[in-house]
Amino acid sequence: MTDNHCIHSLFFELDQASRLAKAYCSKHYDSEFSKKLSFDEFFILDTILCNPDIHQSDLAKKILKGRSHTSKYLIALEKKGYIERTIVVKNHKSVRILKMTQKGHDVYRESNKIAQKFISEIDSMINPKDVNLIRKYLKQVKETILKLDNISFD
Repeated sequence: MTDNHCIHSLFFELDQASRLAKAYCSKHYDSEFSKKLSFDEFFILDTILCNPDIHQSDLAKKILKGRSHTSKYLIALEKKGYIERTIVVKNHKSVRILKMTQKGHDVYRESNKIAQKFISEIDSMINPKDVNLIRKYLKQVKETILKLDNISFD
């Protein structure tokens, strides 16, 4: 007899693991650092740092949020002085490139120390080979879903 219950599916397990990971990280991060930078803002700064010359629409795709939702985060980060947007011409179009300011780099470094502390706690409980394998499979699942359906977060 085959078990066809959704709660035993890969998608359910991924959703549950993702929710728990985010709740765990947010709880520990927010208790130490949320006055300066929210957990979502931290991930946005991390994404900007890892993707030089990124603009808002590409950032929205990378963080899987709509452009208007992403814009709200960017406005907040600009008001705090952590990022600035610079207009450049790319492929004969004007685009606003996101750059982290020195203040943004400073708050990111502080935040990253905190984030790495609890991320490494979780990673240390899992065999390093398994961690790399899990990452590989999760990327494969993401890519497969994106190939199957052009999902938009707008």
